[in-house]
Amino acid sequence: MNHSRYQGPLAANGSAICLAGLDWPQLWACVQGPLRAEGYSTGTIKTYRHVLRSFSRWFYSTPERVTARAVKAYILALTDRHCSWSWTSTNISVLRAVFDHLGGMSVCATLVTPKRPQHLPHTIGRPDILRILAAADTPRDQLLLGLLYGCGLKVAEACSLKWADVDAAKGELRVGTGRTARTVAIPSRLLPLLARGVAICDAADHVFRGNRAGVHLSPRMAEYVLRKAAKVAGIGQPVCCMTL
Repeated sequence: MNHSRYQGPLAANGSAICLAGLDWPQLWACVQGPLRAEGYSTGTIKTYRHVLRSFSRWFYSTPERVTARAVKAYILALTDRHCSWSWTSTNISVLRAVFDHLGGMSVCATLVTPKRPQHLPHTIGRPDILRILAAADTPRDQLLLGLLYGCGLKVAEACSLKWADVDAAKGELRVGTGRTARTVAIPSRLLPLLARGVAICDAADHVFRGNRAGVHLSPRMAEYVLRKAAKVAGIGQPVCCMTL
């Protein structure tokens, strides 16, 4: 949800919404028109409505009586309830868009959107990874997990690979498109299997086929393959494709 496009009041007539005398349903009736005019999706508009409902139930008064102090207290209440970073940021963005940009007020002027928390990536040791790779019960699954680990691929990159992307002679994979395109070396243990695939498969086919012709394996199914292998390998901690 991108609120950066709000540079000023976006009421339908080009001026700020007059909040005097409006109740919350009436405010919403005034707000949803400009949002639709800006091309916001149905899901984003529902989020705006949900935030305004939540705030109105907490505020217990009319929109015109909203103050900077009240908005700040509401955001602090969200923090006290241990709401997520994303939900708190969404509330700030919506209230700023509605009251400051659409309503012509400045009740959110001093609010600072919290920074996204930084978490160290979860990793597991090489012995556990090798146990997972060995626990995959089909050549396809072993190849999938092997490429995720050995080539450092993102799950979507691995799932969308085609045989045309495999250069068996050079031992390389062409990954991604446009600015993200790159070439990575194929681990020697996987090269014979990929070379055989290049020899017998159509270059336009996906390396990892889905359940329908022309469709590749879904990232969700790739995650399932990994979790299944980790369970068989007896890995107690949670793993995902990014772990590899």
